[in-house]
Amino acid sequence: MEMEMTQLRILIIEDDANTLQGLQELLLHEGFRVEGAETGKSAKKLFFNQTFDVVLCDYRLPDTDGLQLCSEMLIAKPELEIMMFTAISNIEIQHTAKQLGVRKVFAKPLSLDQLFSELENVKIDLQKTANLTQA
Repeated sequence: MEMEMTQLRILIIEDDANTLQGLQELLLHEGFRVEGAETGKSAKKLFFNQTFDVVLCDYRLPDTDGLQLCSEMLIAKPELEIMMFTAISNIEIQHTAKQLGVRKVFAKPLSLDQLFSELENVKIDLQKTANLTQA
């Protein structure tokens, strides 16, 4: 019996309320389960009280550095898929993010096609992992 495609649980961390709301609505419309946070503090509260497959995190947050926050989340849950987005085009940020285990760093403004493509890849990867553990 074939397992259903995984419904990804996504945490979006973005300090711009309009961007956050827009992304949440768009991803909900596409069938994802979505929670949103505007600060690192509120993101941590959600993260440690719920289960997420994917975290979409802005680099600049009002109360923390996105890389630091992502690092803490990956230490707590190494299998987590994290994607970051930043308006700062900096190879150093991308390099550090990759070293931490961030799956993808997107430039702002965010390309929705790239985002959806990467989320589809995460679904496929999770499906393969689920199939291996069931075998």
